[in-house]
Amino acid sequence: HVSTEGIYQGIRDVRFGKYAAIIRYRPLNDKPANDAWHERAARLGRQICQHIVGMNPNPGLESVENPTGDPDEEKFLLLQPFLLDETICVGEHLLRNEIVLEDFVRVECGEDNQVDNSKNVSKENPFTTQSS
Repeated sequence: HVSTEGIYQGIRDVRFGKYAAIIRYRPLNDKPANDAWHERAARLGRQICQHIVGMNPNPGLESVENPTGDPDEEKFLLLQPFLLDETICVGEHLLRNEIVLEDFVRVECGEDNQVDNSKNVSKENPFTTQSS
């Protein structure tokens, strides 16, 4: 999700953050999306990207067991308490808004990309996650 909200258009005033997050999502049950859904998804998309940057979840959407059981130590994105409302987890917040998160990426500017995503990405479509 790309957002230029709040960015001044003059080149001298451009500021870049140290971290970036990109998400890919779709409507729940592949329902046709209306304007209200798109507005809600855009707002939630920005919030989820903010959460990903701030909470640094483990890459991917496969669940990994939380050895401590402490919600503050949760590294699986969909089970993490939502950064902007810790009474609900990210996955439940997405479900309530009829959004399916298909993939996400969190990067740090200047970071070397040494992650092998070849097992997760289809060769036909670089944005299609393979199911196991």
